[in-house]
Amino acid sequence: MKKTIKIQFKNQSESAFEAILLITNDTNIIVRNHLDGNQPLFIEVGHDLLNTQLDFSQIKSFHALYFNNENWFSGASISESDAKGDFSIITQSKQILIFPSVIDFDLGNVYKILF
Repeated sequence: MKKTIKIQFKNQSESAFEAILLITNDTNIIVRNHLDGNQPLFIEVGHDLLNTQLDFSQIKSFHALYFNNENWFSGASISESDAKGDFSIITQSKQILIFPSVIDFDLGNVYKILF
């Protein structure tokens, strides 16, 4: 399933993306199992536990943007490596937008996510 995601920036401009939608109650998500080329992946976490583990093993470059329950931008993780390795990130965010390639906007200007 796909979903149109809009990122609103601090200057009120917006950028829209068609993303793969993953709605899950899993506490451990193997990200590579849900990626399709360079298409963004939007994850909605449905469980009530505090943390979710995102397994980024064998993924070279990515940008993961985290949003709180009110859709406000709360942080990001970035990997711009040419090497594949094994690692995970633990997050409390329930809405996560992952770009499996380099992004063309400034993370410092991200304000919120819109649907």
